[in-house]
Amino acid sequence: MTWLIIIALLVFAVLLYFFIWYKSSGIRERISASPILMMHSVKDNLDAGISTVTKKQFAAFIDQAKKKGFSFGAIDERLAGLRPDDTGGAAVYLSFDDGYADFYRLFREYLEPNSIPAAVFMTVGYIGKPASWDYKLAPALHLSIEQLQNLSRSELLTIGSHSLSHADLTRIGQDRIEKEVAESKKILEDIIGRQVKYFSYPFGRFSERVIEAVKRAGYRAAFCGVPHRFKGPDNLFMIPRIPLNLLDNLFTFTQKIKPGPLSWMEFSRARVIEQFSCLTYRVRGSQWSNF
Repeated sequence: MTWLIIIALLVFAVLLYFFIWYKSSGIRERISASPILMMHSVKDNLDAGISTVTKKQFAAFIDQAKKKGFSFGAIDERLAGLRPDDTGGAAVYLSFDDGYADFYRLFREYLEPNSIPAAVFMTVGYIGKPASWDYKLAPALHLSIEQLQNLSRSELLTIGSHSLSHADLTRIGQDRIEKEVAESKKILEDIIGRQVKYFSYPFGRFSERVIEAVKRAGYRAAFCGVPHRFKGPDNLFMIPRIPLNLLDNLFTFTQKIKPGPLSWMEFSRARVIEQFSCLTYRVRGSQWSNF
């Protein structure tokens, strides 16, 4: 009986911690104003990775957003404070990290025909290669140079950098940080022939020195996931996004895009998953030594 009481108290303490975090972090105010969704891979069927969503899930999320009165806007419009239409209605924005090859089919077969804008953030050092930085036994391919060049012609798509090697930028030296953010920008711009304005932090992790390196590289803004705290009234270099993954359903999705009484639990879950995702760096970190 004593152990049950102790466990119950520990669970209560954890829940209380996350509830207080949610109320004090500012995440609700920042995200509910104009939510930016963060995804990674969209596949036909279930996948071993928790960051994957199925096509069925994705289509259901899009339909649900429409039912809740959202339209879909481009990242440039979001940062300019504009709406995607003249009605003044709420907008939701789509972003995809890593730049997996399955994004090409999703964009051509679903997003483009439905005139839905999106942003994709490339792990530049792995363009056209398997994601060997990941933990999966059979890593997925990233978009190829030809696919990127093809996609870059669409006005619906924004292409940004997700670093060279997907390293946890908070755990590497300053010279390496500079290379990860600046060199990835230059390589990507050479490939697509246009300016790369935005950066997405691998694992959503950043620090003051990482932010300063991103600024020096010439990016206009940078995106994370669900940070612990916000600093300043409107920091363009720590723009929060709503992570979607295999565990989400229509209820949890709605709690994220239209904050309600249980939203704190969903954002707490997203923050925990994000914190553990960086274990990939520790497991596969040795493979990045050549970058």
